[in-house]
Amino acid sequence: MTISNEEYENALKNNDNLMIMHSAGSCFLNTLDRDEIHRCKLMALWEALKAWRPERGRKFTAFLYQRVCWECLKSIHYQNKHRVVQMETIDPEIQQATPLHELLDGLSTELKDMMEKRYIHRMTLREIGDEYGYCYETVRKRLQKASKYMRTTLKA
Repeated sequence: MTISNEEYENALKNNDNLMIMHSAGSCFLNTLDRDEIHRCKLMALWEALKAWRPERGRKFTAFLYQRVCWECLKSIHYQNKHRVVQMETIDPEIQQATPLHELLDGLSTELKDMMEKRYIHRMTLREIGDEYGYCYETVRKRLQKASKYMRTTLKA
């Protein structure tokens, strides 16, 4: 469905829509900067106007709130993927000197890779599981095992 500029402007002037967008966006103030949140709110309003169907019985404001949250989460995910590129540019010798890599030395190569993908590259358990051919629960248990090993190594 296409939305005209006039419909978008009217929705943007609606106080209920503005309050809902502000409420949803304020949940991400610690994670995203204000300009990015504002961009997410505007994109979410546009997408919500295109996708909302009144016959489904859901209020537009509830639909809009969810869309703003999704847009902000997508932005966070994109920013985390962008950080991975920055992490890869760090000199490997500097990375090896950190205590974290000393802790990881006691783990199997697979567990090291899983820990790196989860905590440095911010991949989900499902993404990691798909890569290794495991279900996400297996990945969760293996990461838990690796974390337990690291904790006991730190205490020793």
